[in-house]
This record gives sequence, C-alpha cells and structure tokens, in this order.
Amino acid sequence: MAARTARDAKTDRNAKRECGVDAALRDPARRDRAGPGELLLLVVVVGAGLVLRTAFLSRAAVEHFDEGVYASSVWFDETYAHQYPRLHLYGPPLIPWLAKAALVCEYMLREGSGAAPASWTPILPPLAAACLMPLAVWWIARGWFGIAPAMGAAVLCAFSDLHAAYSRAVLTDALMALLFLLSVWLIQKAIAGWSWRTAVAAGCMTAAAWWTKYNGWLPLAIGLGATLLAAVAQRPPWRESLGRVARWCAVAAIAVLAWSPVLILLQPFGGYAQVAANHRNYLVGLSRWLDTAGHQHANLCFFDGAVTIGSFLAASAVIAFPRIRGLERKHRRRACVGVAALAISLAAIAALLGSAVVLLVLALAGISDRVRSIIARAGRGDDWPAADWFLAVWFLGLFALTPMYVAYPRLVLPWLTSAWLGAGLGLHRLIDLAVGMEVRSVAPKRMWAYSIVICIAGGTLLNCGSQIVTRRVPAWSDRTGMKQVAAGIRADLEAYARREGISPDEVLVCVYGEPALFYQLRAAGMQHVLPVVEIPGAEDRREAAIKALVLVSGPHARRTPEFQLDWTRQQTRFDRLNRYAFWPSELLLLDQHDPRIDLRNGRRIRDEVVLDVMK
Repeated sequence: MAARTARDAKTDRNAKRECGVDAALRDPARRDRAGPGELLLLVVVVGAGLVLRTAFLSRAAVEHFDEGVYASSVWFDETYAHQYPRLHLYGPPLIPWLAKAALVCEYMLREGSGAAPASWTPILPPLAAACLMPLAVWWIARGWFGIAPAMGAAVLCAFSDLHAAYSRAVLTDALMALLFLLSVWLIQKAIAGWSWRTAVAAGCMTAAAWWTKYNGWLPLAIGLGATLLAAVAQRPPWRESLGRVARWCAVAAIAVLAWSPVLILLQPFGGYAQVAANHRNYLVGLSRWLDTAGHQHANLCFFDGAVTIGSFLAASAVIAFPRIRGLERKHRRRACVGVAALAISLAAIAALLGSAVVLLVLALAGISDRVRSIIARAGRGDDWPAADWFLAVWFLGLFALTPMYVAYPRLVLPWLTSAWLGAGLGLHRLIDLAVGMEVRSVAPKRMWAYSIVICIAGGTLLNCGSQIVTRRVPAWSDRTGMKQVAAGIRADLEAYARREGISPDEVLVCVYGEPALFYQLRAAGMQHVLPVVEIPGAEDRREAAIKALVLVSGPHARRTPEFQLDWTRQQTRFDRLNRYAFWPSELLLLDQHDPRIDLRNGRRIRDEVVLDVMK
C-alpha cells in the first residue's frame, strides 16, 4: 500500500511538471505573473535585439531619398513652412518632427563647439521604437496567447535582420510597426471589454500610427473586420454584435478626431487629395499581384542573414525548454532530439526557401488551429471578438494587400509583425505535439528518423552557409556613401572658390533630386544649398551675394526623364567639376532593383554623383 502511494505521488509530480507551462497558460492568475526565469530570458532576448540594432551606429547615416526628406526639415525656415518642399507627399509630419527635435537637441548640447551632428542623430526616434518592439511583441502575445508563444514571437522579432536594418534609418516604418501593433492590441481590448479609457487610448494610438504613415488607419479596418468575422462565426446575440460595432465606431471617431490636425496642415498644399493622387502612382493592383509578391519574397530573402536563420533555432529553444524541463529523465532526451530535428529543419527550410516561407506556414498553422478551437467551443466567451480573430484578419488581410503596392521592402513590416505573432503560435503547437508524442509513446525507430532528419537538415544548412555568411548582418552594412560624397563636394568647392578668388559662401549649390545629399551637405556645414526640381538658369545668379552656381545631380536625376530631356538642352552651359562614385547600401538598392535579376550572387552596384559648375 505504501509503495503504491509513493508511485502515485511520483506520477502526480511528473504530471504536474509535464503540464506546468500549460497550466500557467490556462490560469490567467498564474499567466499574469512573470517568474524570474521568464524575466531573465526576456532580458537576454531584448538585449540581443538591442545589440543587433545599435551596434556600429557610425555606419548608419542619412542615405535614402525619403530619409533626406524627413531629416532635412530642420534646415528650412518659414519661407518653406519649416519643412522640406513637398514633404506632405512623402509622409505625415510625426517622423520629420521627431528627427528635427533630435537634431535640435544635439545642437543645443553641442552649442558653440562647431561640430557637425552625428550621422545617427536623426535616426534615434525610429531606433528607440525598434528597440522596444521585441518587448511589445512579448507583452501583447503573452496576454493574447500565453507565455511560450509570446517568448517565441519576441525572439523572431528581436532577431529579424529586416526589422533591424530599417530601425537604423530615418524612415516611418520602424515606428509605424510598433504603433500598429499597439493600436491593434488596444482596439481589441476596447471592443471586447468596454471602457472609455481604453477606447480613448485605442483611438489615440491609431491616430499616432496615422500621424506616422498615411496608411496608419489600417488597425481600424482590422478591428472592424475581426468584429464582423467573429460575429458571423460565433453568432452571439445581435444586440451584443451591435454593441461591439458601436464600440468600434467610438474608437474610429476618436482616431479621426485626433488625426484631423493633419488634414488642417495639408490645406495649404492642396489638401489630402494631392496625397491620395500621389499614392495612386504606387498601386500595382491585382494584375501584378503575383509578380509583386514574388519580388517582396526575394526582398525578404535578401535580408535573411545568419541572425534571421538562427532565430528559428533560438525560438524553438525558448519555447521547448520549459516544456522539456518538466519531463521525466527517460523522456527528456528523446524530446530534446525531436525538438532539435524540428528546429534544424525549420532553419534549413528558411535557408533554402526564405524565412518568410517558414513564417507563413507556421503562422497559418498557429492561427488556423486557434480559430478552429474557438469555433468548436460551444460558448462564445466573454471577451469576443478574441485576439485570434484580430490576428487572422491582420495576417491574411495584409498578406493580400501588401503586394498591391510597389515592392518596397519596408512595406512588409506590418505584415511581418503579425507573422511573428502567428509563427510563435504555430511553433509552440508543433513543439507541443513533438514533446507530447514522446511522452505518450516510446518508439525506438523515431530516434533513427530524428537522426536522419538532423543530418539532412544540418547538411543543408552547411551547404547554404557560405551564402548566409556572405550576407553577414545586413543591419550593420555601411550606409555612409552619401556622407562621403558630401565631404568630397565640400572639399572640391572650397578648392574651386580659392582658384576663383571668391568665398565658399558665395557659391550656391543646387541639389537635384537627392534629398539625402542635400541633408549631408547642410550637415557638413555648407549654408547656401538648395533642393531644386529643375535645372537652374542664369537668373538664379542675380543675387549680389552669389558669384558662382553649381549643380549636383545623382541617381534619381538620371532616372528622371524630365531631367534627362532638359539636360541635353542645357549641358553646354555647365562645366563638369568632378564625379563621385559611391556604393549604395542594400537598403537603398532594393527600392530600385529586383534582387532576382540585378543583385544575384552578391552582385554590388556602384552609383555616382556629378558636380557641374555654371559657366
């Protein structure tokens, strides 16, 4: 009798260990408490993401066309409405304001030193948002889906080469991704559990995303779509459905009200109609959906460095460790081998087909499993529409919509955020099945199968290793090409001024179609620099203070038909002063080149800027 009691007690202890994490997920009171182990692991994950995004910041500098537009507003006075000309066409004012604030703060700190601003100063606002992204992914996924999926999603986010690369640029997308995630989370909370405080927070967060990018209203569309889809699938009483829709309307009204100042700011420039007309130029529609989707997949593969490929190994480890730790010793070794086979296989598939394919499959598996379980339950629950509906509409909706635009890599970041969340779910489910299979039955042949899978997948990884290593860490690539060109132009103009017997301040520099170069010239200390949209004429030298006029043109000018046509007529009025070759970074190249054609086999493309002086 005593032996039976001891065996029963041991069995109970083993069962508790095996389902320890699952019990925590089922019990909201336990799920809300983060233990020391979870917090320590979170610190490691967030710290790794921080290092990936902030290391070698001296290699980051304003280089992209849009970066120059956003960062250059600090150089304009009331004559230009304190912003780069036509800034409203490229984005709402939040990122330009934040970049200007960062530059002004640095100027105040260095006042009197005469030093140029650091190359990474305007990058600080989106960089700060990007560094918080893994923490936000963990927090929201933990509340929605539990501890293990949240930690897996946080690892996939922290180790994303694509997200890290765009976090080190003065672009809207890193900040937009964070605000987008927070907006969807707050809208779900506001609709599922009503309170005015949550509704106001959801509306204001959505408005903040809208102030960052003109498609910042998309969380509202996700909220409405999820609410309607849940109502159709779960069929609650119609009064409750109407109540949820009314809550969504309240959030939408608050968001529109908080965003309305942008409409007022747009009125002097022709209103929102001009912005909408400009954005229509970037629509490709359904006819080119497949080609654009393939192009975006190639873009994502181009950023798949060793860190991104390794994220599937790290995510599998952090999800599996608490589950395996609670097993008996005889099951633990077999479960470790099974999880290792799964993790290495995922990494090998990512190396062969791209991380986006693995994220897509894992997310589809995780989301469909959750939605199926919701529909199968008889009760609709008190918190409908559940977060699962929001994630499903978010993931599938943006998967369909994103390829309808020109294939700029940064446009996939909102979809990629939903893919991290869904992949955390799917990976957790796969690991749970793999570990559970080893606990329920012992099949000796499975160890041989696992060993074969590990050998094949490991060999595939080693075979792809040279290609992965060649990409290195895309976020750390050198983006100082435009800065170096600006330094060369300044040195040549000073030498030209000495030869002509004039002051460098008497030379007017007209920059055609290169806002990033305009920014770098101003940051280098040159005062008389203007952005132009047409080749300057003799009348631009009429001011007594201007003794010489030079034209700076680069890659965008060469791709502009109007410039090429005008240049053939006016080039005899200019003398070539110098040419400046530079190597654009991948972040810049992928906006203009298809990696499937132009950037194959690690090919690099060199570009140049030319400096011409008016006779």
